[in-house]
Amino acid sequence: MTDSNTNEPTADTFADDVRAKFATAENVRPEAIAAALQMPNGKAIRGFLRMTFTRPVEMKGSTWLLTNEQANATIEHFLARRGARG
Repeated sequence: MTDSNTNEPTADTFADDVRAKFATAENVRPEAIAAALQMPNGKAIRGFLRMTFTRPVEMKGSTWLLTNEQANATIEHFLARRGARG
């Protein structure tokens, strides 16, 4: 469904599209989620991950590779902040 005034996807369609893209994905980078959510970079995603999915101190500075569960929880968090339902 699109907004008839702008021909842009509605919030619900946008949310469904993002969810579908990562539904079964493994080893997802924060930057991929940020891009799908139309965020400028992965900084906010990584901040959320640090608070929600803490890693051992030895992992500091290493690449985040998210499990499917982590990726989907992250997506749901940021979609909720946008007010997207679905």
